[in-house]
Amino acid sequence: MRLRHQYLGACDRVISKTGTARVPYRIPEDATLKQCAGYMEDYIIRDRQHFRYDYYMRMLDFGFGRELDVERGGSKPLIIHVDLGTGPGIFNWVVYDYVQRKWKRKNRPGLKQFGYDRCPAMVKLAKRIQKDLGVHDKVQYTDSRKTLRKSVGAVAGDAYLLITFGYVLIQSNEGDRGAISSLAKMCNRLAMGRDAVDVLAVDGYARDRLQDFDDAARRLHRKLRRTSVDTAPGHTWKRVSIPPRVLGNRSSAIMSIRGAQ
Repeated sequence: MRLRHQYLGACDRVISKTGTARVPYRIPEDATLKQCAGYMEDYIIRDRQHFRYDYYMRMLDFGFGRELDVERGGSKPLIIHVDLGTGPGIFNWVVYDYVQRKWKRKNRPGLKQFGYDRCPAMVKLAKRIQKDLGVHDKVQYTDSRKTLRKSVGAVAGDAYLLITFGYVLIQSNEGDRGAISSLAKMCNRLAMGRDAVDVLAVDGYARDRLQDFDDAARRLHRKLRRTSVDTAPGHTWKRVSIPPRVLGNRSSAIMSIRGAQ
């Protein structure tokens, strides 16, 4: 059974145990576990035909293909994946699934994964789903930025770093005007001293709000460049052009640290 279906089953089982409560799409930091499960039911897994798992996978195929030369079997020794605003952890399991299926065991890169969410109950929900999945490779979930920075900073500096966003990019742009700056600062602190970093943002449901997503992505790029500190010498954040074939009329963006041209 593909992990996509296993993930859906795990979500269903966790929901049946915790129950649900309705919340708006901007979930509060002090949300309860039931509210987090309700958010997951309404915004993550309800529409199973257009499950965002698939959109995340297609963007990874484009992003990893650029950096890690998947088609020719190339790889870096280690991938660090950090999902910011992780919610119930879906992006982490898409990355895990992708790495398992795209590389043969003999040249499969190592993978260290982290999921951050400011809502402690959402972190608890992600951990419950992880436990239900029973996958050997564990994701480290946390609601502490300090813990996240410390854990990622302890990983070898030559690893490829992938930072991902889902709907949190639009949520941040709509709310506190300082939220995008805060995300940019987090990204730059995580990227400190590294020369291979991609920030990948995907929203599989924003086809009616493409301009909103693009505005948020442009703001994030500007803030990344303005708040950049201690990245590798001669490197800068760049926007990457994504062909329409990748997600069609869905929303996607990549900001990368690359050597100055």
